[in-house]
Amino acid sequence: MNDFKLTYKQFNENSLLIEWPQKISLAINEEVHTLSEILALAFYDKVIDIIPTYQSLTIVFNETLSDIESLIQQIEQLYYDNEIDKNYNPTIWQLPVSYDESHAYDLMTLAKIKGLSKEEVIRLHSEPLYTVYFIGFLPGFLYLGGLHKALHIPRKETPKRMVPKGAVAIGGMQTGVYPEASPGGWYVIGNCPVTLFDSSKTIPTIIKPRDQIKFIPISNEEYHSKSQLLKVTDD
Repeated sequence: MNDFKLTYKQFNENSLLIEWPQKISLAINEEVHTLSEILALAFYDKVIDIIPTYQSLTIVFNETLSDIESLIQQIEQLYYDNEIDKNYNPTIWQLPVSYDESHAYDLMTLAKIKGLSKEEVIRLHSEPLYTVYFIGFLPGFLYLGGLHKALHIPRKETPKRMVPKGAVAIGGMQTGVYPEASPGGWYVIGNCPVTLFDSSKTIPTIIKPRDQIKFIPISNEEYHSKSQLLKVTDD
């Protein structure tokens, strides 16, 4: 990996922030997650947490950082010496979505703003194979890349006080599923009956960054029986 110029900032006394160019890019995000895995191995006895986003990594160490320059040099060397695994095959997950008006209370508003029909919005939203860029905001909230440009829309000026669990929504150039009821400023266009985060389980969120998501439109009647996450591939 050496396609991008990285910048480094000390976040606090025991954390370091690594940043790539500030844009949403699959190539950048692949580097973020590859370097995250490399650093987790290289500093396994010194790191508390590594937090990836679209184009950054925050590394939280279990000790005060006393020699930042030396640490940055080590990371730079690891960055330049390692390559992205070109043979990586993501797991593909199918998520059922009801776009019924009982769940999709912003769908017609979004359609009107974008000059589309309800059917066009559903088709454009459910056609892509989305990539999980990272997980954040809420435990189990998947930030998905790959939304069709025709559906890009600024977030609402006034967020809704409470968005229901499972809400499938669009904000900016992103789409995602709210794993729990939460305040939210995205346009809700449907609902997914699958539980994406369960704190009672050993692995609360089984979907991982770099996995892929395919939304499957279902009827409102099917919604009440489609509660299982469907894994398509795991190569």
